[in-house]
This record gives sequence, C-alpha cells and structure tokens, in this order.
Amino acid sequence: MIKEKIIFVAMIFLSLSLVVAQHQKLDVEHLGFGKTQKETKIGIRNVGNDVIDDTLNLVLDGEIYTKTRVNLEPLSGYVANVFVEKPGEHILLVSTSDGSYDSVTFFTTYQEEKPTTVTTNFLEKNKIVFSILVVLLIFGIATWVVTRKTKL
Repeated sequence: MIKEKIIFVAMIFLSLSLVVAQHQKLDVEHLGFGKTQKETKIGIRNVGNDVIDDTLNLVLDGEIYTKTRVNLEPLSGYVANVFVEKPGEHILLVSTSDGSYDSVTFFTTYQEEKPTTVTTNFLEKNKIVFSILVVLLIFGIATWVVTRKTKL
C-alpha cells in the first residue's frame, strides 16, 4: 500500500515537471511591406520564457525560403524581409529545430513589371551608315560641281 502511494506521488511529480517544462514559442505576424509589395516585412517574436538560440527555417508557399540563425531572448523579436515573386496569397511557415512553429498568411497585389523596351528608330540604330552616306553624298555633289564648271 505504501509502495502504491509512493509510486502515485512520484507519477504526479513527474507529470508536473512535464507540464511546467519550458519550450520555445514563436509568434509570426505580417508587419507590412518595404519599398514595393514584393518586399514583405515579417515579425518573428519569442513569446515563450526560454531563449531561442536556434536556426529559424522560413518556408514560403511550401518551399524552403531561407534558414537564419537567431538568438532571441524572451519577448524579443526579429524582422525578416521576404521577397515574393508573384502577387496573390502567400503562406509563410517559421519553425525551429525543436519543433515549435507558427505561420502567417499575407496577400500581395502588385502589378508584375513588364520588361522595359527602349524604342529606337532606324536612324538611331544606323548612325554610322548614315554619316558615311552623307559624307559620300557631299563628296559626290562637290565632285559633280567641280567637273561641271570645268566643262563650261
């Protein structure tokens, strides 16, 4: 009977230690945009009581975006710049190696940039050719004028 009570009390203490055990907690939020909507600012905060000295894995739309080594004290944060290629809805998952994670969904609505084309006309493309033609034309007219006067 005493053994059963001791085992019961030991189980309670072991269970309490699991409940009270510290683990990392992340909070991820969309803070806004940079100069364009392609540059998205993401806030990553440590909301737990434990220091996060780990690698943060940033997964954008199911593909690994980057891995960043951080040292976050409790209630401190980190701002990550995420560059997205296409407009629309995006999901960013941030996780650590111990299994804590959080995600955020954000929308971008920018216009995709069209490649800028420089319009040049035929004259601008062939300046050297036209310069040579003008010199030859002047030389031809001068030759014609000189030869015509000598015949008169």
